[in-house]
Amino acid sequence: MFGIEGDINDLGFKEEFSPGFLLGGLGAEGYLDAFATIRGSVGYAFGRWLPYVTVGVALGEVETDEHVFAESELQTGYAVGGGLQNAFNSNWTARAEYL
Repeated sequence: MFGIEGDINDLGFKEEFSPGFLLGGLGAEGYLDAFATIRGSVGYAFGRWLPYVTVGVALGEVETDEHVFAESELQTGYAVGGGLQNAFNSNWTARAEYL
């Protein structure tokens, strides 16, 4: 099996950083609300089971707020994983994937 797949994931991730109480308001916050991946997959079917590997690119809009300056930047990275898919019948499948 060869395939191409894309997805969009909603995270709502927020991380806060403060260098300590002595520097008071010098903290910062980072946000990643969602990210998307575009991947190629390759696998081999054994009866109704299909193990596969997948690799591609991940994209996310990262926002940082330093309480003085704020910026937003599209960042890219990689996505690597694998999974196992099972065909229950000719119309229904289920899979588990680690990415």
